[in-house]
Amino acid sequence: MYFCLLFTIYLNRIIMIRFYPFFALMTTFCVFLLLFWACEKDNEEAKLPNMETIEVSEIGHDGAKSGGNVVFDGGSKVTQRGVVWATDTNPTLDQHTGMTQEGEGAGVFASYITNLDPETKYYYRAYGTNIAGTAYGEKMSFTTLLHPETVRVEGFAYYAKTKIPIEGVKIEIGDKSTVTGSDGYYIFEDIHTGVRAIRATKEGYLTFLSNIFIQYGINEYNVDMSSNQYTHKVYGYVESVPSGEPAGNATVLLMNPDGTESKLKTSTSPDGQYELGAVPRGNMTIRFKASDYQNQNKDIYISDSDQQLNAQIHYLYPIVTTGEITDVYASIAFGGGEVIYEGTAPVFARGLVWNQDTIPLLMFDLHSQDGGGPGPFFSQLFGLMPQSPAIVRAYARNVHGTAYGDTLVLHTERDTGRPCPDMETFTDPRDGTTYNTVQIGDQCWLKENMSYLPEVHKPIDESVVLPRYYVYGYFGENVDAAKATEFFEAYGVLYNWPAAMQACPPGWRLPDNNDWGQLPHYLAWGYPELTLFTAAATLKSCRQIHSPLGGDCNTTTHPRWDSHDYFYGTDEFGFAAFPGGRKHSGGYFTDLGIGAFWWTSTEVSGTMARRRSIHNYLEFVAGYQYHKSHGYSVRCVRGE
Repeated sequence: MYFCLLFTIYLNRIIMIRFYPFFALMTTFCVFLLLFWACEKDNEEAKLPNMETIEVSEIGHDGAKSGGNVVFDGGSKVTQRGVVWATDTNPTLDQHTGMTQEGEGAGVFASYITNLDPETKYYYRAYGTNIAGTAYGEKMSFTTLLHPETVRVEGFAYYAKTKIPIEGVKIEIGDKSTVTGSDGYYIFEDIHTGVRAIRATKEGYLTFLSNIFIQYGINEYNVDMSSNQYTHKVYGYVESVPSGEPAGNATVLLMNPDGTESKLKTSTSPDGQYELGAVPRGNMTIRFKASDYQNQNKDIYISDSDQQLNAQIHYLYPIVTTGEITDVYASIAFGGGEVIYEGTAPVFARGLVWNQDTIPLLMFDLHSQDGGGPGPFFSQLFGLMPQSPAIVRAYARNVHGTAYGDTLVLHTERDTGRPCPDMETFTDPRDGTTYNTVQIGDQCWLKENMSYLPEVHKPIDESVVLPRYYVYGYFGENVDAAKATEFFEAYGVLYNWPAAMQACPPGWRLPDNNDWGQLPHYLAWGYPELTLFTAAATLKSCRQIHSPLGGDCNTTTHPRWDSHDYFYGTDEFGFAAFPGGRKHSGGYFTDLGIGAFWWTSTEVSGTMARRRSIHNYLEFVAGYQYHKSHGYSVRCVRGE
């Protein structure tokens, strides 16, 4: 606007000099109206500034540093800027406690807020003014500090050793006095510094008198009041759950109103008795607690006499007993335990834990997992060392921790060909054939090769997709005729891989390559006299032509092994491997009496799978991948 007026005057002088006065006067008047209208138009288009408030710093008892930022002037010059403040929530240029003026224009500026009262909350914001009006930044607040020369004494009157407030206590410091409110709070202003005596009195309470040192600033001092008139004792008996025995050495204490524990407390005697003296009247909460027990809070109203209050405290952890170890093998055993008490939270895991030479701990040692909850449970131990001791105990877990039962020591035996636990024999429901079982290490095996024969195929009838069943030396397709042969009776059926995958009865499965590998590794690990390279001899049946063991082991009757000058089976562990031979791709049989070949469930490709084998001329369990059309024997291991 000012620019427009100056420009109009300038034009008028030019016209007055160069043109006739009347014409100049009229022209000047028209130009003036035109320019004034344009200037007013510019004023109407100007917007309010965009302001930001800078957060305070350097807060003191009477001032602070702040400032602002004119982010955008609104299209018109900012002619005034600064900070405005007040104790109400919305300071403005029209209503404020104070303000600053920090020049003009856009950009960041600093302001000092001054002449403030100590310990007072102020609201402040930046402002900026242009031709369109005044705009404000974000409203902020701060509280000034205590005056450095101010002295204050404040605190609470509590019942002794608690945070239970006492109303109506007269507090005196020098010639000043006040009375506590319902929350027990008191405050003094302008007390002289130095050592001062504080006195607290109330009818029915013992007078409290003490010296305190007062310095500049806020001095906090709580007063403990005792009474013989308005208090009584609480006494009773504390019982332990689940034992029902006295809870000796348990802590009994009075709780503060804020839920914290007071220092007014005692302990139970060995017979569970306690007496808590000088408890104030009113609604009180007594807490009973002991190590490894859940805290028990009991509410009580103290009126005009002593009060009896009995309580039970519950043991946090489970209580579990170790049961008898009923049957011990070489690598497995059977036992159990009982959770007779779950604790204050449900038992979510229980079982047995064991190792060979130290007290077993769940975190580090082998263990069974036998469900949760209270009551008895049955467990199977696994991974034991043959002919070695094992240390066993029961465990039970809840959210608070793990509890253990008594420790037992058991001694394992040597693998001797014992049948599997609770299953000496197994009858195949598909054809009624009965098989013997044998437990070796952690594995339960059928002791014979499978004889399941739903159909029989000629050895030249081959497939890697469809099941095919063969009997060594039989070239026909009649099941009854095949079953009548000597070799079926002695060595069972030869299966291609798809048929082997279906050969094991319910509850049993075709072993994978790792199952077969576990067998010699267990023997080499458990028996120092054996290695991976000699374990196969102990798995072979001792029935062999010219067996040096003599007796029934020296035989020519099938099933048996062909003779060998150096290698022979001992069958020390009851696996009784017999050499049932194999059917080659191409439709012919070989290796009867020489090699025992078994399929695994481990597939290598669409046409290849893993097999395992034992030979009369080797002492280790061999393994390789072969074409799925081959015919091999099947041994089943327990499990789905």
